[in-house]
Amino acid sequence: MRAQSPPTVSFCDVASHPESYVNKHVRFRVIYRVGFEWQEIYSLRCVNALSTWVEFSDNFEEVSSRNAMKHMEAGKHFSISVGVVLEGRLTGYGGGYGHMGGYSLAFTIDRVESAKRLDNHGFHRRALSPEDRKRIEQFEKIGATEQALEPTRAGFFVKLRGRAAQAQR
Repeated sequence: MRAQSPPTVSFCDVASHPESYVNKHVRFRVIYRVGFEWQEIYSLRCVNALSTWVEFSDNFEEVSSRNAMKHMEAGKHFSISVGVVLEGRLTGYGGGYGHMGGYSLAFTIDRVESAKRLDNHGFHRRALSPEDRKRIEQFEKIGATEQALEPTRAGFFVKLRGRAAQAQR
């Protein structure tokens, strides 16, 4: 049996006020984008928010939804975007995180509750096609109308821990 869920917050609040969230366990709905030299989270609700690099806790695979994990594998795709409900902690702010130190924030995912693949090409949030933008906005809209974010049936995650460890600052 899992401990009580952490508070559900807005990713935009975390990115806007990182000093208030450092090492606090939180839960939110966000877009996870992963590719060759990036693994980040973002929201179209705050498209200009600080860039956020993603790491994974040592035991996240054991506590995450198996269905979400299965669907988060990139497979033959170079880059993908996935809508996720996750739990984790902001582990750093001030810059210098991720690939070539290009990210302002660092967030460690402790648990992936649910996930839904939104595309198979993972375009940057400022370069989305109208169709991709619509899918992402719909995913985020669903989260805004839910009383408590419930897991979806689809899921997704990419195991990049080895590559991410090499890219750490």
